[in-house]
Amino acid sequence: MENILLKKFMSEESWSNFLDYYFLRNKKTGNTCSFKTAVADDEIWSYIISSLFYELKMPVFVLTATSDRADGLVREIKPFTGNTKIYSWPGCGSLSHVKNGVILPERLYARLEILKAVMSYKASNRPFIIVATANSIIDLLPLRILEQWSGIKIKTGDKYQREYIINLLVNSGYERVGSVFDKGEFSFKGDVLDIFDISSENPLRVDFEEDTVKKIYYLNENNIKESIVFEEINVFPNNIFNSQIENNLLQSENNKNLYGMQDRISILEFIKNHIPGSGFIVCDPLETGLKMKSDIDILFKS
Repeated sequence: MENILLKKFMSEESWSNFLDYYFLRNKKTGNTCSFKTAVADDEIWSYIISSLFYELKMPVFVLTATSDRADGLVREIKPFTGNTKIYSWPGCGSLSHVKNGVILPERLYARLEILKAVMSYKASNRPFIIVATANSIIDLLPLRILEQWSGIKIKTGDKYQREYIINLLVNSGYERVGSVFDKGEFSFKGDVLDIFDISSENPLRVDFEEDTVKKIYYLNENNIKESIVFEEINVFPNNIFNSQIENNLLQSENNKNLYGMQDRISILEFIKNHIPGSGFIVCDPLETGLKMKSDIDILFKS
């Protein structure tokens, strides 16, 4: 952290007092956040979020009212957090999408990327920030499917027979192509395996030496090697939702029971279960609470 303004903010007595309450509250209740309302101007929330992120040194979940506000927060936080990954947890779309359990593929893939980051945090130890809206968290996650999920693990230094990897990817719903362009595709040319994991922002390249994995790294949109190198990857299956991936994740078989199903949890519960001690901030709490209540009321009345 090198931002002078952020350092000054974190040195203020008011910030120190907030942290004292935050950590004291958590120690007494076991919660991952303080429920005391922080009153702040719009321009200050990015400082609060970034400062808490640096204090905790763990992932932080941020909830706000609207997508415009969420997009603005992402832009404001970025200069303070450098190369930290900032995710936007997407909603299904309109409230009718939520009610009918439908989510567009691109939004589903974005959610899968975040869920994968949460599930693999202990192994990666790379803190991140998630920004979500009131609308995006009122649909619940299918706990049973997520618990049963087992990805394709490829680790540097391990040996894999070429045909074994190809069959594993094909049986997991990935399409073999000449060159990788879209999610769900892979190619295997010589000692180079390219995979576009459906839960990744960019394709991955795996360099082999005979049957041994020598290096795993991201490729950017121009197929140029990026600096992020992985010891191990876990490729999300493309057929886990019975070939109807855009309709099965986050949908309910009985819409009337959407909020009462025991096998579903919220994204907040999911994060808390996988990353105890992670941060949680409700930005503009009054507006966010009213927006969430309004959306839920509309869902149940429609």
